[in-house]
Amino acid sequence: MEIIRAEGLTFSYTDTENKALDGVSFTLSEGELMLLYGASGSGKSTLLRLMKPELSPVGRRGGNVLYTGNDIKTLPAKVSAAEIGFVGQDPNAAPVTEDVLGELAFLPENLGKPRDLIMRRIAEISAYLGLEPLIGRKLAELSAGQKQLVNLAAVMTASPKLLLLDEPTARLDPHSAEVFMSRLMKIRAELGTAMIISEHRTEGIFGHCDRVLYLEDGVRRSLLPPAETAAALAWTPMGAGLPCCYRLSAALGLDKPLTDTASAARYVRENFKPAKVSAKPSPSDKETAVELRDVWFGYTRHGADILRGTDLTIENGSITAVIGANGTGKSTLLKLIAGVYRPQEGKVSVFGRRVRGCRRDAAMLPQDPAAIFTEKTLMDDLRFSPDGERRDDKTILAAAERLGLTPELLGRFFLDLSGGELQRAALTKLLLNAPKLLLLDEPETGLDCVNKHRLAEILRGFAAEGGTVIFATHDLDLAAETADSTVMMFGGECAAHLPTAELLSGNELYTTAAARIAGTTFAGAVTAEQLIDLCGKAGGAS
Repeated sequence: MEIIRAEGLTFSYTDTENKALDGVSFTLSEGELMLLYGASGSGKSTLLRLMKPELSPVGRRGGNVLYTGNDIKTLPAKVSAAEIGFVGQDPNAAPVTEDVLGELAFLPENLGKPRDLIMRRIAEISAYLGLEPLIGRKLAELSAGQKQLVNLAAVMTASPKLLLLDEPTARLDPHSAEVFMSRLMKIRAELGTAMIISEHRTEGIFGHCDRVLYLEDGVRRSLLPPAETAAALAWTPMGAGLPCCYRLSAALGLDKPLTDTASAARYVRENFKPAKVSAKPSPSDKETAVELRDVWFGYTRHGADILRGTDLTIENGSITAVIGANGTGKSTLLKLIAGVYRPQEGKVSVFGRRVRGCRRDAAMLPQDPAAIFTEKTLMDDLRFSPDGERRDDKTILAAAERLGLTPELLGRFFLDLSGGELQRAALTKLLLNAPKLLLLDEPETGLDCVNKHRLAEILRGFAAEGGTVIFATHDLDLAAETADSTVMMFGGECAAHLPTAELLSGNELYTTAAARIAGTTFAGAVTAEQLIDLCGKAGGAS
């Protein structure tokens, strides 16, 4: 049964700008899973929202979208609410009630279902997705991963025929992302629900999908099975966002690609002689930029402590990644260093001075980058420094260009940008202030692989010029590519603080796919580039 058909779908947000979508066509049948892949701003989110009438953006539209054979514009609101489920990237954006039970009851109640049927459906979905321990909890008490599972369960209470998911794991730690994806695959395999998923983190989804719709500047460039998509994109800039096993297969020229991490690790172990990655020398004469000593902090007087006796020292001119599960204190740590909060016990020092308020030589990017914009256009927002000093347009354009922001994007209102575009705009604003310390809270959110590489280069350049970077991230590949050292948070403490390659290659579970594939054969390889390079130098089977 055909669920969705797009015919020559075209869309523009304004009369003057380039088309966000340009003649996109595809079909999706019952039980099929299609991955949307492409650079930030390529039209993925726009396409998803055009398939959910109440979320459709305002603008000029051409072509058709048919849902089960009927024009989706004529679809009754009640049918759309029940049969087309949508899960976005921000776990905090979807909830409309205060607790888990109320959230799961909201949709069927508004569809007019009888109370006994609603409770039976909630019980069924909760058991199916493993949410029973959360039923009595407030949403504010849940981790991001738990909230996202609740968001998924909330749309599943109506037994949808189609699930639309817009980067659903973007703000989840690696384990929570794996759990979320495993639940999706269970729904697809056992219930036959059709799905369209937009994702930049492709490791957990790529090999499971039927087809990959690759968008470039709003145009459908290909619609192929995963292996054929990987072969077509492997040597393009967007090939860096493919799963490590597919990239390795292309580099080795394998006729049949390795489709999962375990089989790739076995292939490497059986076909290559051991070799070791040379560790980068770490200078020991750098000054201390940030120091935390026995820091305790909780958001309420009688509530749980978020940081518990935390000790940490960060060197000047270094890049430090902070990793760990949702809720382990990563964001809180950054806010204490920035001076947004003061510790209840202990000491936080930055550049040798105790932090007593927000620091002028530090710049912080929050998880929600929209929070730092206030003006009608990006250009207006970037035009003035925090002191009110006017910047010349040439300086602004040069800074924006470094992060791939065009003059056309600078003329937009910040809420009209894609998630990745907004993230790059926020970083541009911070860098224009010329800080000595950059504090970034999940800066990878919404960024495609090309822009993540661009971010890594900019951060390395900032550090090379004497700046210090600390960023909290769920993207272990970004940490592997960028950070000199990595802090692993657990239970409100720094469970480890080691050189990044040493930490990730020493971890068995909380690590990159490349490190898992490299294993002991190529000890110390934690990025796909390092692994592919070592395989190339080894030159073949052992």
